[in-house]
Amino acid sequence: MALLQTVNVPPPQHVKVLGGQGWIGLVDQMGTETSIVNAARVSFGKMRTERDERDISLLKYLVSNRHTTPLEHVVFTFLVHCPLFVRSQWHRHRTWSYNEISRRYTEVDL
Repeated sequence: MALLQTVNVPPPQHVKVLGGQGWIGLVDQMGTETSIVNAARVSFGKMRTERDERDISLLKYLVSNRHTTPLEHVVFTFLVHCPLFVRSQWHRHRTWSYNEISRRYTEVDL
């Protein structure tokens, strides 16, 4: 089974923003199929470092059903922690796609 990491911990090369209320860090650039799988499953709050058969099936499903948002994460993938008011404004004025962790699939105390 592939190793899982949490997305609640800042990457090594992160920058604190908003007076320490948040951070942003580059996770991947010019990624692989694993980057796409991680983007598709970001709502679970974990990241894989290796692919398995389930991931290959997910990739085929994404392409065949034209769920292309996770494919955009291959170029750059950032983790961002910020207050909700910042996320709301960012969402309103965005020029790229993004995915969020879902409270439905994760622990409450992230």
